[in-house]
Amino acid sequence: WSSDVCSSDLLIHEEMQMETGLYGNLFNEYTKTAVHLHVSGGEPLLHKGFRRYLSTPKTMPSALSITTNGSLLDKDILDKLKKFNDVNMHISIDSFNRDVFSRMRPGSDFSVIMENLNQALEIKSELRQNNSGKSWYIAIQFLACVLNVREFPSYIRHAGKMGIDAIHLCEIAGEFPEYDFSVNPSLINDTDLGNLGAEIKSAMLHCREIEYSGMDKLLSTFKHSVVQEGVSE
Repeated sequence: WSSDVCSSDLLIHEEMQMETGLYGNLFNEYTKTAVHLHVSGGEPLLHKGFRRYLSTPKTMPSALSITTNGSLLDKDILDKLKKFNDVNMHISIDSFNRDVFSRMRPGSDFSVIMENLNQALEIKSELRQNNSGKSWYIAIQFLACVLNVREFPSYIRHAGKMGIDAIHLCEIAGEFPEYDFSVNPSLINDTDLGNLGAEIKSAMLHCREIEYSGMDKLLSTFKHSVVQEGVSE
């Protein structure tokens, strides 16, 4: 992990073994100069030291960001996060379809994660309505592959209805290589990519309040696949 006074990223590796109290002290020491603390790597909410810090933070950065799968983002954790002025959550939600989600995230409880996400969105809305001076920003991360890419237009619209602030597209990067259509375009030969791309753009225009990242790469993959298909014909 590295630090500077403007922005800090703390990557919690699963193999790191550190006494809980010492890690809690490390967070408190680290946040004395950190304006923005971003905690990620594995599942940070599994780490007892980080959970201890959230319970009794002696020092707090101006903004706290967490990248999580959402399974442990329960009411207890959410209540602890209310102590911080600005909270940014990045939650991995690859599908709003229970069956697709379960195939991509085996072992994860779709119902629990969606309940946690909805609770976080409710708190975000309450803080805004109460003019608390605190701000929550909730982004969801979408790992596009052959299992879920066809539902992406409806995914965007559903996120808009929920009040999601941002959608970040993630690269497969070794996960689900057998579903990676960017490497093997033949996986989506049965899909009208031109039409799918148009539907995605339409959904984005419909949900202008959402911030997007990674879209250009996805749409360019569609265009490249269409060109390849035309050449092969």
